[in-house]
Amino acid sequence: MVNIAKNVAIILAAGIGSRLRPETYEKPKCLVNVMGQPILEYQLHALESTPIDEIIIVTGYMSQKVAKFIRNRKNRKFVRIVENQRYFETNNMYSLSLALDTLSLKDVESVYVINGDIIIEDKIAKLMVNEGGFSAIAVDTSQYFEESMKVVLREDGTVADISKNISPQEYSGVSIDFYRFT
Repeated sequence: MVNIAKNVAIILAAGIGSRLRPETYEKPKCLVNVMGQPILEYQLHALESTPIDEIIIVTGYMSQKVAKFIRNRKNRKFVRIVENQRYFETNNMYSLSLALDTLSLKDVESVYVINGDIIIEDKIAKLMVNEGGFSAIAVDTSQYFEESMKVVLREDGTVADISKNISPQEYSGVSIDFYRFT
């Protein structure tokens, strides 16, 4: 176990990114360009605008390309790569467990989990990190996406349910795949 600082972000970027084909035939999903920048650059920039202490990127598919990107980038936070060598047969929960296994959780105040194929705006990252003290799910309340995780909230704002199988009549918002666990 490695003792680290208190706030850790984990980017889950091990998968093959089949929904982003043909873009992912030659690069991992987190390095797909959107408006001239890789998705990972948007994520790192947003996280670097917060008091996050360490960023762990779980890679798998074309892991060496992500490692090269990180080596060539001027990182403003400590960035570490954990490789999921079983990425083809496992899922995000397995990748998350690999990252968590590298932490001494008694020294961690909050863990932020982000899927490797989403773009995060700085203001959302700041809100998630600066409004700490409790676990949270960043949601979009303006749209319903069939493939996304939907969230049902109780009147007090706590989560009653999270699932892909929640109907448009029941959902309170759609997860943007950015989570805080305290």
